[in-house]
Amino acid sequence: MYCNISSNSVSSSLQDGTGSLGSSVVDSIGCVGSTVNNGIGGSGGTRRNPVLHGRRMSCQHIFNTNVDHIDLVIQLIHHVNFNDPALYKNICHKLLAQQACHVFFISKHRPLLDCDGWPYLEVGIKKKKKKKEITNHSIMSFFDIFRQRYISQLIFRHVEEISINQPTSLKGRDIVKLPFLGMISTYAMPWDFIKHYLSTRDHFIKKRRANVITSYCSHRNARVDTFQSLLDWSPDYDPRDCSVVSHYNTLSSRIAGHGNIDLLKFLISTYPDLPLQETFKSAAEAGHLNIIEYLNNTTKHAFCCKAVMDIAAANGHLNVVDYLHRNRTEGCTIYAMTIAAQNCHLNVVQYLHQNRIEGCNKEAIDIASENCHFNIVKFLIENRTEGCSKDAIDNASKNGHLNIIQYLDSKGKKCTTNAIDWASQNGHFEIVKWLYNNKNSGASKFAMNYAANLEILEYLHNIGQSCSTTAMDNAAKIDLEMVKFLHTKRTEGCTTNAIDNASKNGHLNIIKYLNLNRTEGGTEKAIDFAVDGNQSMEMIRYLDDHLRQGCSHHAVEIAASKGRLDVIQFLHQRYPSSPDIWTTKVNDNACQAGHLEIVTFLFENRTEGCSIDSVIGATQNNHLNVLKYLQLQPIVQNNRFISTNTLNLAIEQCNLEMIEFLYIYSHRTSKSKRCDVGSLTRHLRLEDINHRVPRNFFDVLTFLFTNHMIKEIPNSSIEHIESLGLYEIVNLYNQYNQSQKKEIDRKRKMNRFDFF
Repeated sequence: MYCNISSNSVSSSLQDGTGSLGSSVVDSIGCVGSTVNNGIGGSGGTRRNPVLHGRRMSCQHIFNTNVDHIDLVIQLIHHVNFNDPALYKNICHKLLAQQACHVFFISKHRPLLDCDGWPYLEVGIKKKKKKKEITNHSIMSFFDIFRQRYISQLIFRHVEEISINQPTSLKGRDIVKLPFLGMISTYAMPWDFIKHYLSTRDHFIKKRRANVITSYCSHRNARVDTFQSLLDWSPDYDPRDCSVVSHYNTLSSRIAGHGNIDLLKFLISTYPDLPLQETFKSAAEAGHLNIIEYLNNTTKHAFCCKAVMDIAAANGHLNVVDYLHRNRTEGCTIYAMTIAAQNCHLNVVQYLHQNRIEGCNKEAIDIASENCHFNIVKFLIENRTEGCSKDAIDNASKNGHLNIIQYLDSKGKKCTTNAIDWASQNGHFEIVKWLYNNKNSGASKFAMNYAANLEILEYLHNIGQSCSTTAMDNAAKIDLEMVKFLHTKRTEGCTTNAIDNASKNGHLNIIKYLNLNRTEGGTEKAIDFAVDGNQSMEMIRYLDDHLRQGCSHHAVEIAASKGRLDVIQFLHQRYPSSPDIWTTKVNDNACQAGHLEIVTFLFENRTEGCSIDSVIGATQNNHLNVLKYLQLQPIVQNNRFISTNTLNLAIEQCNLEMIEFLYIYSHRTSKSKRCDVGSLTRHLRLEDINHRVPRNFFDVLTFLFTNHMIKEIPNSSIEHIESLGLYEIVNLYNQYNQSQKKEIDRKRKMNRFDFF
């Protein structure tokens, strides 16, 4: 059964403003409209399509047909407002999870529509019965899929799970729960949405309010009316207050970069001395001429320099370049034309040539040749005098631009041996032939040593080009036929690198050929490379059986890191007692990567054990299951690997579940020495954790404070956290410090009382 599914994915962003997946099934799979009752492509769901009615009757028979095998071909229709093929793929896998189906994904530029403009499904059944093929075709509405009870149940069962797994969007109910007023700073929701969930300003400290409003202004979706409402909510906001507002000096440039001229005008009129250092540059880079005009006509302290025209030219904004040329006096540098040429902005290059005197440098043609900007190269050669270097033809050869090579050659431009060398390396056979026949620069051994394919290799051999053993060594990375050609036609031979390279690139056929026809053999690196490249066990066994070079400790260590239990078991069987291979590093790597099955195998079958690095690696990478297993092993218990330092690492990762586990473990092991957890964490340094600020950082600190696991908080830590904009955490720090001081004062008073 072949089913072509086409749905016109023109669903706009949901009413929560996030563009997220809605709760309705139709939105979740990208159909038109926000609810099932809205229909597809129409204003009402009650309109009956007489053409589709007959199709539905035949489709009912199709879906009830007992077929032996089902193939679904799903045409993914991409749309600017819902370009998410991964979602379709996820739905289809969920939908077909309980059936023996193969799923294929075909991208279409336009959807398939029936006569009424409705998206439809074209269904074809192929059923084999006694060597006879019966094929039926029918067309039906998308809703007929949902009317199939089994399919609709599967979809409804998995839609919520799929929505949750989408990392790039949130529903409105989730946005309002974001910490630190994320609905304003991150999503720039409109005031009509914000006002229903926003607490009074007294609920937030001043720095938080100030930086949230600043972040809102920097958002591309910021609006003046919402900003004015936020000012009414927080009247003490002042973007010029550098002691409160982070990045205050770049606020105007961010707004200009988004082209939000209304908000920029409002800010400048409200705060006349707002810093405008980078505003011209941001507007020029994005090509917002209206902002350039506004800054030039109404502001006196906006900073403009030569770099502004350079940036506008580099990004191809001719209207901005023209305006700056006619209305400003700063001018530009040679990099205006140079970078415009490199980025293929011919109109800008022509304008600068006709109206400016700065010119360009040789890199303009050199890089334009590399990027295949033929019109740019031709214009600069014919109208400018800077010329180019030998890199022009060399670079064009490297990237396969024969037309540019021929044009530059007609103008008398030279090249080096790099031209043929790089063309050979990158597989540009026509360029190799043309350069050899028309240029006298020649080539080096590099050309044949690193030839990309057999065709180039044979040609270079036939014209008498020389090479070295590197040729076969490199060919072993690419193609067996190249290796055979060099073995039969050349005498240079190869080195042990040939088999090693073939192993690295997964070419077992080349390894077998070299082993049968050459005598150089390989090294222990062959198995190391095979393991590192995640190659098959067939290759690893062949290398071990025929080369007999063994492997190094890197093989088992890499296998442990990559989760290759099959390799670990194989090498354990072949080399059970090699101290050069088996060390504690193997188990350490498995713990660090979280491969519990390998850790278990090593502890049950080998005696090397592990080092403290295993605990450190498991903790740093949040592998709590590995850590729980390790704490049961005698070697870990006897050496006290799980200690205060381990707890510090868990705090650094802000893994609250792991912190709680280590807290209980530390408390249990410390009783024998009659000391509490506070003594174990006396030297806990918060500086080590301040560079990571996940969402549960606040919960981690609360846990540490509640259990008195921090004796003292350094001022440097508080300053660092404040610089990150985490003002609520700073407030929590201050509260904790105050409580600690009160506790110290209380103990002092108690000591005095005991003394008397």
